[in-house]
Amino acid sequence: MATRQQGTDRASGERSGLAAHIAAVQRLRREYRALPADAPVRLAKPTSNLFRFREPATSPPLDVSAFSGVISIDPVERLADVGGMTTYEDLVAATLPHGLMPLVVPQLRTITLGGAVTGLGIESSSFRNGLPHESVQEMEILTGAGDVVTATRDNEHADLFHGFPNSYGTLGYGLRLRVELEPVSPYVHLRHLRFHDAAEAMDALARICADAEHDGQPVDFVDGVAFGPHELYLSLARFTDQRPGPATTRAPTSTTCPSDATRATARATTSPSTTTCGGGTPTGSGARAPSAPSTPSSGRCGRAPSSAPTSTAGWWPGTGAPTSPACSTTTGAGAPRSRSSRTSRWAWSAARSSWSSSTPRSA
Repeated sequence: MATRQQGTDRASGERSGLAAHIAAVQRLRREYRALPADAPVRLAKPTSNLFRFREPATSPPLDVSAFSGVISIDPVERLADVGGMTTYEDLVAATLPHGLMPLVVPQLRTITLGGAVTGLGIESSSFRNGLPHESVQEMEILTGAGDVVTATRDNEHADLFHGFPNSYGTLGYGLRLRVELEPVSPYVHLRHLRFHDAAEAMDALARICADAEHDGQPVDFVDGVAFGPHELYLSLARFTDQRPGPATTRAPTSTTCPSDATRATARATTSPSTTTCGGGTPTGSGARAPSAPSTPSSGRCGRAPSSAPTSTAGWWPGTGAPTSPACSTTTGAGAPRSRSSRTSRWAWSAARSSWSSSTPRSA
């Protein structure tokens, strides 16, 4: 009876969300038609991840605030219908209760689904799941003519569907997207590999991405950072259902919780070991694959490595983790490994290009 009631509530919520979305589309089309013919079309949004200067708009921007929510989630088919202005932070908060996440979660929380598709994106699961637009099944798009069309890979608007990624709004705005989801596990195990030679690090990156494993362990996420020509790290993460036992854990050396960009700095000061860094109740939002170490001398949430270690390990709890007074949690999307290496060659080339500079940056 409870299961039937839950199914009824979910269906009712989906109908309500879809009705609100249809009403928002009709209102937006009226606003679009009311714009002067020569007026530039811009969106009214509270945040932006575009780093460029633009002249102030002289015409009123389109109000797209109604497209910033999750319309429905199908946990059986592992699909989510979301508004184009929905942030990944909000989408993850809605999918985690179902034990699911998007296949690729960009690092910045305020990146929107529509923005990640029209402007592209990449993260540490991209070596097996591709870029964000590759897990989109259909898009509802407001075109320059003021029409709203639904584009899929193989319908009459297939050209628009395939041309929309990386178009930066020149072909229209995404109002609704249907995206694939995948399961998560309760914990993420981290391992940091240190390299003194860039070529060696790149060879290891290519091999790990191609095999989706390292030292006999599966790899679900790959990230990396170069602090200099002779100090480079690969951060490998895998999902697991078990947290480490007391005999293999150690409390963080600092009680200061790092920022989102530095949460994965669990490192040891001796030979390869396992370190517990964090705990805490799952936040449910902004969940993503852990980042690489943020600085070679950071003492937050684990000690900085000496010149001796070549590998360190740590654990990050994901959804369902027990409460702890230590740092906040982070997690990422689970991985049916039959999908592995969808774009491993592309991701490897992009990473090598990113690391060719002497300026430290995350791959």
